[in-house]
Amino acid sequence: MTPAPGSCLAILGSSTPWSGTESWQAVTVDLVARRSGESGRQAGASSAMAASGGPAQRTHEHILREAGFIDVAEYRFPTPHAWTMDEFIGFAWSTLYTAPIRESPSLTMGFERDLRAQLRECEPSGHLRESIAHYYILGRKPDA
Repeated sequence: MTPAPGSCLAILGSSTPWSGTESWQAVTVDLVARRSGESGRQAGASSAMAASGGPAQRTHEHILREAGFIDVAEYRFPTPHAWTMDEFIGFAWSTLYTAPIRESPSLTMGFERDLRAQLRECEPSGHLRESIAHYYILGRKPDA
């Protein structure tokens, strides 16, 4: 389906705890990587791959421009967020990044206990604070 002339497209998104810079996020990513045998911060792999000479990652903006959209612009608005420890652990268990751990009883044993202990070391209050980077990208097809 080809967008009609003058039509607009919006892409909505946000950062995730996997790509954050808080110490508790780094501890979580490292523990998941160690337990699952996966390497490093998976959610940040695209920028790391591009920086390390790996395959260049095309941005949403680049793809929109290639598709003939004009006036392409990104708008960001950071939003403070605090997880309770239980909320975050529930979130972590529900993501693709912990799938290798969930699927193996030997990996699952002790994971949550170890994650809680390491998170408490980073944030004794149990409140895991971050800034979520919400964004939207707009593009418009030229008028006919």
